[in-house]
Amino acid sequence: MKILNSFFSRTALAVLLVFGLAVAGCKKTPVPDNGNDNPGGTDTGNTDYSKVLSMEVSGIDMNTAIFNGILLDREVLVDLEEGGEIGVSYTEAKDYSKETEGPRPVIKKGVSAEKIDQSTGVFSIPVSELTKGTTYYYSSYIKIDGTYYYTEDEKSFKTLEDNPYEKPSDLDLSSAIDLSGSESSNCYVITSEDCKDKKVFKFAAVKGNDKSQQLSGVASATILWESAGNYMKTDKCNIIKGFCYKDGYVGFELPSSYKTGNAALAVKDAGGNILWSWHIWLPGEFKEQVYPNNAGIMMDRNLGATSDRGDGDCGLLYQWGRKDPFLGYSGAQQGMAVESSVSWPGAVYSTLERGTIDWAVAHPMTFLVISNFYDENSGKRTGNNDWLYNPAAADGSTEAMIGRERWGSEKTIYDPCPAGWKVPNGGEQGFWNTAGFKITKLTRITAAITHPLTGSEIAYYPAAGSRSSSDGELSGKVGGKGSYWTAHTSVIYKPNYTSTALYFVFNFQDWPVGTITEGANGETANFSTYKGRFNPGEGCSVRCVKIQ
Repeated sequence: MKILNSFFSRTALAVLLVFGLAVAGCKKTPVPDNGNDNPGGTDTGNTDYSKVLSMEVSGIDMNTAIFNGILLDREVLVDLEEGGEIGVSYTEAKDYSKETEGPRPVIKKGVSAEKIDQSTGVFSIPVSELTKGTTYYYSSYIKIDGTYYYTEDEKSFKTLEDNPYEKPSDLDLSSAIDLSGSESSNCYVITSEDCKDKKVFKFAAVKGNDKSQQLSGVASATILWESAGNYMKTDKCNIIKGFCYKDGYVGFELPSSYKTGNAALAVKDAGGNILWSWHIWLPGEFKEQVYPNNAGIMMDRNLGATSDRGDGDCGLLYQWGRKDPFLGYSGAQQGMAVESSVSWPGAVYSTLERGTIDWAVAHPMTFLVISNFYDENSGKRTGNNDWLYNPAAADGSTEAMIGRERWGSEKTIYDPCPAGWKVPNGGEQGFWNTAGFKITKLTRITAAITHPLTGSEIAYYPAAGSRSSSDGELSGKVGGKGSYWTAHTSVIYKPNYTSTALYFVFNFQDWPVGTITEGANGETANFSTYKGRFNPGEGCSVRCVKIQ
């Protein structure tokens, strides 16, 4: 994670945008813990430890919750190095969170200095073994030399009675807005303007972009995940209030107050197997931008983003040819991983059994890692250079790329863009090539490249990072690299290196300012004809182009 210019400006921004609260009302003298090693201790330094900490709770479930905090003074990290900690004290009894004895047990859980991000001051404390349907009271503290310095206000939260994702709502779909009325999709986008008068929506339970392929055997619907696009774990039913499956439609309700973010809904059969899933995108708003040279019209932001410049979340990430998204970064400048309402499954290797389109559809939250290995004994590559497993390529007997029809010039059933939009074409006649993208500088201040449009309008492309095809993890190159898929694959240009998809990429070559490059050789990149060692297993950004 790259350190920004001003720690205090970042933390102030994080407090305003993420927490929406001011840190105030804290005691200026330490409140000793009755059971610590130094009862009644006082702060002998200049730092008022009780005023440099902000903490909120999110991701509340039946038995778990996560405390998210920001240390507002980074210099306190030095004081924490000798056995100190930042933590939370919680109990079921009101007004007892700062005590060690009371009517109910008091639990303290903290983190040491090395668990706090030094560039942002952000940390998280997950707690488990909570009792469902129970109210807990908590206070945050900083522990220095055995003394606990508490923030003054005692706050509370209540665990869930049950899992709301397993309880459909009784929604009236007769007057719901039919998002699939004219055209079905894998992604449905709802702006704040779209839901001024209506809160209940529905769409046909069909296979994505092909309205003729009605799903059969549907027994129920569910919410798979929700995300507010920041580093805090989202509360369940925060983005989508309720859901149901009725008469061939998936219905859902938005809360009274529109929340920006993303969510995924799915339908299951009687055995609980996922038959199909859909991405619900709540961007707040988005604009259409007309590009020069009659290249076309493109969205002003990445698919899944609630920010057009990468100063909010950078959007979702996609393996080439898959319809389902994965979480990315909460901002190109901050470079913090986005959280959601649930824990996602770990990545798995693509195999003959798992590396299929059907398996990917049934496991929309599982990242498929390429099983591409070099055998030193034989001197040959074994495995597969794609999330879609190719048995022939795995044993080196062919260089053919299978599954080219996953995405294409015409919108396919697996295209992840909303109705009326698609993944842009690549190649010499591709969108970015036609639009005349030129060399541009990427600064660490904006963490984005820009392209001039009509008049004074500018298109921003944040350096949104990616997910690695080797392990499914975020690459850590946010702020320094942006990778955007096209709908095309490249010519096979290297023996035993199959399944290469076209994308355009920009990255720093010389910190802090660099130019767009093509891989290790450093040639100037022709955006949409990049043919480096880049495979469909990578998780990259998508910028949708309007179908005309």
